[in-house]
Amino acid sequence: MVEPRVFLFLGGDGPEKQKRIDLLKKKILPSTLADLNHTVLYSDDKNQTPALWREVFSCLPTEGAPVRLVVVKASAKMDPGLQECLLREAEDKKSRTVLVIDLPLHPGAEAFASALAKAGAQVARFKNPIGTNTFDLGRAVVARQASRALDVLRALTQERHKTEKIIGALFWQWERSHAERRLKDD
Repeated sequence: MVEPRVFLFLGGDGPEKQKRIDLLKKKILPSTLADLNHTVLYSDDKNQTPALWREVFSCLPTEGAPVRLVVVKASAKMDPGLQECLLREAEDKKSRTVLVIDLPLHPGAEAFASALAKAGAQVARFKNPIGTNTFDLGRAVVARQASRALDVLRALTQERHKTEKIIGALFWQWERSHAERRLKDD
């Protein structure tokens, strides 16, 4: 089994985190059984409950796989019951589940990260991308920086920003840039 059993990916670099998760998945799971022994949980999903998570954590790996891999995509607004459930799973030394917790940096994240580290989680810090809000996307589009705009859009979708918010910000930026052009022309 992989040591340690609990990994905490702290920060905002989604693509780099996903690469690390994929490498870990290849390392611990046979390729033919990887999909059967891999689960992703989203803490911001309204249907998630501590009972559901305990059930997922208690599942045994399929025959031929040494462990199960559970990836938890945590959010800033994670329910305290789900946090407690994660802490208990992190402390369970007999579990056959390798747990990866993807936690973005936000106020309060350090306290939860510290509790997970005390429970034995290996902490890996990732850089927060610079400028990952919807207005940065609009500025990149107006400046005709396609690569930057796609990077920001990718980060926004990985952070699960609402589509309406992204479109609204793009429209606002477009209106603003055209208003500035009209003022210059007058």
